[in-house]
Amino acid sequence: MKTYPEYDPQIGQMVAFEIDSIDNSHIILPKIIKILKQNPNVSKVRRTGFFSRYFDILVRFNYYEKPFVVWQEPGGLPFYWIGPYNNEDSISIQDLEELFKKTNISIYYFLYNIILAIFLIFAFVFIIKEIFINL
Repeated sequence: MKTYPEYDPQIGQMVAFEIDSIDNSHIILPKIIKILKQNPNVSKVRRTGFFSRYFDILVRFNYYEKPFVVWQEPGGLPFYWIGPYNNEDSISIQDLEELFKKTNISIYYFLYNIILAIFLIFAFVFIIKEIFINL
């Protein structure tokens, strides 16, 4: 899996990274949660609710007992940012990024995304047709 690291010049280590969902078309949020849970230093992984106060934070978890998040910019830009909830908790997450990098691309996730996209396109076209036919 391709990742894009972010470094903190004060500590000289990688403190966050991004996953581009265009480069990694198989990546979906449940897969990210599954990968996070594989790391023994990660605890309390929880997906935020639909009506959460912070709708751009998709997943909260603790990494070495410090709060971290999986964040997606509002508007659905095609990347996930994984890093500390606040800047005071900047620690190296090199081993967490390595776990994501060595995750194999599964053809099943890729096919799932394609089938889901086709289904959504057909559903959208059907709804639009129904709206204009009933006018």
